[in-house]
Amino acid sequence: MVALEVVTGIELLPITEGSIGGVGSQPPASLSLPIGGSMSKPPTDRDDKKRKKAGIMKVIRKARPSGSSNNSGDDLGADPFDNLDIIRDLIDKFTLLGESGHHILVHLKRIDHQVVEALKVQGDLQAKIDYLRGKVTEVEHLMGEKVVENENLQGVLQKEELILIELKAVLSLEEEKKEAEIKVAELEIRISKSILEVAARAVKELKASFEMKDLNITFN
Repeated sequence: MVALEVVTGIELLPITEGSIGGVGSQPPASLSLPIGGSMSKPPTDRDDKKRKKAGIMKVIRKARPSGSSNNSGDDLGADPFDNLDIIRDLIDKFTLLGESGHHILVHLKRIDHQVVEALKVQGDLQAKIDYLRGKVTEVEHLMGEKVVENENLQGVLQKEELILIELKAVLSLEEEKKEAEIKVAELEIRISKSILEVAARAVKELKASFEMKDLNITFN
């Protein structure tokens, strides 16, 4: 975990051999290295420049495992940030994490859009059901008035047939509503699974990235 603090505290900037710029006026005193200034204006004081580099190397040596303190002076003096392979590897890992976060956001937006569409369909079906129920009520009311006014059984039977047709339509829409509710429930389950899978994959990739980063710092 010490190696992690070293990397996250240092801003990755183009570094040429023997030069590290852009640090504040005071040498670093902890594993969190504040970065400021501009790389376009190298320091003019060579002593201050050497003191800054020595402070960074001191932090890197502290971040090494305890066994690395027995290495030769050349190993302790090597600047891992002069190794372009390490820098490229770290950049690739952080780029991969950024892409994973972007994919998660895109996936969540797509899922949210699907849920909105499903709820819209459900609302439309409910509106149709309410409309047909109102029609059935109107037909029943008209049928009652006509029965009182006209005792013609044929007319009553025709109105009853109309009611049956309307009721069948209502039942059909009820079935469609149930199917829509089932689809919404299934979609919610898939959404939960997708979110868990994406989150697990992102955590796994993040863990692998940190492990590779620790190995690279240890080897160098």
